[in-house]
Amino acid sequence: MTTPNITATESRLIELLARMLGRKAADLGLDQHLVKDLGIDSVDLLGLVSGIEEEFDIVFPADGHLISNVKTIRELVALVEEYQAG
Repeated sequence: MTTPNITATESRLIELLARMLGRKAADLGLDQHLVKDLGIDSVDLLGLVSGIEEEFDIVFPADGHLISNVKTIRELVALVEEYQAG
């Protein structure tokens, strides 16, 4: 489901999600919904945030508000890229 022209950030994030969910990266697509399509729950979300912060050397606000508004992998990529840009 991944596209051939994905960015490095997209690729790294998809790989992280695949490892976390025990799936193949090729089975994940940018427009998949984190909860509805991938079954991510609140506990998974905490692990995902921690993994993203470590993988990308960024820190999200502790209140979790920003990350809780993210619905798809594509939106998650945009949030990571925003934090990387400073």
